Amino acid sequence: VARVYGVEKRAPSKAAGYVKIVCTGTVTIPAGYQCTAGNGEKYQTTTANTVATLAEIEVQAVNTGDATNQDALTRVTWDSNQAVGPLQQVATVGAAGITGGFEEDSQEKLRQRLIDRLAFPGVGGNNSQTKAFAEDASAAVGAAYVYAAARGPASLDVAITSDTGDR
Repeated sequence: VARVYGVEKRAPSKAAGYVKIVCTGTVTIPAGYQCTAGNGEKYQTTTANTVATLAEIEVQAVNTGDATNQDALTRVTWDSNQAVGPLQQVATVGAAGITGGFEEDSQEKLRQRLIDRLAFPGVGGNNSQTKAFAEDASAAVGAAYVYAAARGPASLDVAITSDTGDR
């Protein structure tokens, strides 16, 4: 029934965040350079980085789902046996953690999204349609709140929250 009204299960999402590296001098870490956390989840750098010690570089999970989330200060180990200059083998997850990994929508979440769509149909770029666009973007989005004219006439702001953690 949900598909008839344009509501479909959202695919699982990958977690992303930063890891703090330790090295001597500066190193260039290539894009796609992989590391593994203690639970076996793999992450890879999103861009090439030339950085000094204690710099934080962005990584994204290779897999999807809840297991890809990591707490701050979790240790990760670089996978490559090809050394990148004086980069130490172990890095730690940054203060914000690696977050945003979610499983696909449950039946209950799908039901709630269908009820919301039926209660407030989105058409012609109205607030309901903007809300639907934001919530359909990723399984990591728990809810979206639309604020019309927040910055003056013809403006629109959207606040996105997660189902987990502190909103």
